[in-house]
Amino acid sequence: MEKYLKALLAVHNVNYPKIHDVSELAELCAKFCPALRTLPFEISEFNPFAVTIRYDDWDKDVPLTLLQEMFDKCNQVRALIIEVLPETVRA
Repeated sequence: MEKYLKALLAVHNVNYPKIHDVSELAELCAKFCPALRTLPFEISEFNPFAVTIRYDDWDKDVPLTLLQEMFDKCNQVRALIIEVLPETVRA
């Protein structure tokens, strides 16, 4: 999700901070995608996944159900962002 948020900022030429805090990135993106403020979940739920899972110190016993739930939520955010991206950069 972090990359989707950063892509939205990049396409609008926003110099965003080099952070992994998806809450802060989402707040910056809300100007271009107001629907991010109306999600049925807190985007901050992704913060542990934005850094920890990239490295070896993450808990490999994270339940599959939680991973699936987060994947589904990420897809919701992705869909919102794709809707507001210019047609020329949608994939």
